[in-house]
Amino acid sequence: MIQSPIASWKARVNLHHHQSLSAMEAEPLLDFWAESAKRFEADPYRTDDLVLNAVQEIIPESRSVLDVGGGTGRFAIPIALKARAVTVIDQSPAMLAVLESQIESYKIPNITIVQGSFESISIPVMDVVFCAHVLYTIEHIEKFIKLLDLAGSHKIIVIMFERSPQSELADVWHFIHGEQRVTLPGAVEFLKILQSMGIKGVSVATVEVAPSYYQSFDEAFEMVCQKIFVNPDSWKGEKLQRNLSDYLEDYDGKYIVKNSISRKNLIMSWEKS
Repeated sequence: MIQSPIASWKARVNLHHHQSLSAMEAEPLLDFWAESAKRFEADPYRTDDLVLNAVQEIIPESRSVLDVGGGTGRFAIPIALKARAVTVIDQSPAMLAVLESQIESYKIPNITIVQGSFESISIPVMDVVFCAHVLYTIEHIEKFIKLLDLAGSHKIIVIMFERSPQSELADVWHFIHGEQRVTLPGAVEFLKILQSMGIKGVSVATVEVAPSYYQSFDEAFEMVCQKIFVNPDSWKGEKLQRNLSDYLEDYDGKYIVKNSISRKNLIMSWEKS
């Protein structure tokens, strides 16, 4: 029996979550981003961010914008420089603490911060709803899309990688945990869901960017441990440290995971009728 795009997405996310929980060697952090939030800081005046530049071209100026899962404000702060007002909603206290620091440092007056779950907090309708790299782990995707659609009066913008971010570590996962990794869905699957829901007039722009480099082997080891739920001091951690170089490309002392030479961002947007 062939599953619908929505049922397939839900099953895949559910299996991924269960697999992750089974692999964890310690209790999960209450705030998943507590140890890595600072990594998402970015200069709001940067001009070399191809994805941000593409987004700025499709967000009308002097509009109100809701950034769902906006985290540290990587997009929200630059958007706020042109928008009338920006509201950022996110569940992570660590990410929002970085955002607050960025707002203070750059003296950005028109950003409102809301901590909590987008599904459970009532927020006034805004002109544009923006959601970047959030949806991969959302199990009840149809409900979430409907909420995004209801929250915006003019335009909805969603950014996802063509393949989910951790897909590149599937081989490492298999080697360490001894099982095939169930990877999360990405933009390809999301577009199928939009079609199945009857959302029409979806515009898609593709922006290909270079992967993020690990600045040293030690950093690569630390971050891969975190991403595949391995305690660095366990026997799995020792196994990973011995063999991780087999899965990395060395670029003058910086490292990336093999088969991740570039990443395709799909910027998907639709107008409200």
